Amino acid sequence: MLDKEESQQLFEELRALRRQLAEEELVPPYVIMSDKVLHLLCNHRPTTIEAFGEINGIGEYKKRKYGELFTNVIKRYVE
Repeated sequence: MLDKEESQQLFEELRALRRQLAEEELVPPYVIMSDKVLHLLCNHRPTTIEAFGEINGIGEYKKRKYGELFTNVIKRYVE
């Protein structure tokens, strides 16, 4: 289990990824994913694309488009 500091680091890293994707796609970061979804990712720490898709707020489109990117970040904190 991640401690509070590690969870905060993971959240910040996920936010940075979201910001990068938003800049590339020329959309606000919340269009990529809300803070609420990022917090759910930190709590559940899915390491597979299937598990990523089970997070509330992530549909099939976002699962396919972003699943690998976000789970690769999460895996560094789990394994």
